[in-house]
Amino acid sequence: MVTNIFEDLTNSVISCFNKYFDFETRSSRKEFWYWQLFGILMFLSITFIESLGLSGILFISNFIF
Repeated sequence: MVTNIFEDLTNSVISCFNKYFDFETRSSRKEFWYWQLFGILMFLSITFIESLGLSGILFISNFIF
C-alpha cells in the first residue's frame, strides 16, 4: 500500500514536470493533488533544514518560495 502511494506520487510529479509548459492537455485531480503534496513536503523539508541553523540555504528557500 505504501509503495503504491509512493509510486503514484513519483509518477505524478514526473508527469507534472513533463507537462509544465504544455498548455494543451490537462492533469488529473490525482496528479494535481500529488503535485501540491510534493510542494508542501519540499517547503517543510527546507524549513526544517533552515531551523537547524543552516542559514546558507535561507537564500535558496526565499528565492524558491
